[in-house]
Amino acid sequence: MSLGKSEKLDLVLKDFESEIGYAFKNCVVTNEQGLVVAGRARDLVQRDRLAAMISLLSDTSRRVNENLGYDHPRISTIKGSGVSITVHEFKVRNRWFRIGAEIRNGRFLFFKRIDDKKVWKTLEKAADSIRAVLESR
Repeated sequence: MSLGKSEKLDLVLKDFESEIGYAFKNCVVTNEQGLVVAGRARDLVQRDRLAAMISLLSDTSRRVNENLGYDHPRISTIKGSGVSITVHEFKVRNRWFRIGAEIRNGRFLFFKRIDDKKVWKTLEKAADSIRAVLESR
């Protein structure tokens, strides 16, 4: 039995979660209108809240880049107290999609702080897998 797109996207996000490990909190994939395509979160409220925040972060970073004369941003990160939200934007058939993750960024008793570059690379890898799923027939 072959998996559908929804199940494949869920597997991509499970892989992302396992690569990030303990620092992972929530993750969501949205289309250009901010609608949730897939997500891994504790509950639907958290998923929808993160989707709204990554849309806001994405739109703001795009406006900043435009005002400074730069191209569309690929990765944007905002750090708060103990958590960061990182968004990676990618195109699928000329439409923008976003994968955003909420990551713990403090130090924990038995866990090292996760490096931003690891999060960026892992999001980029997940985006490539998501693109492949969404472009498949």
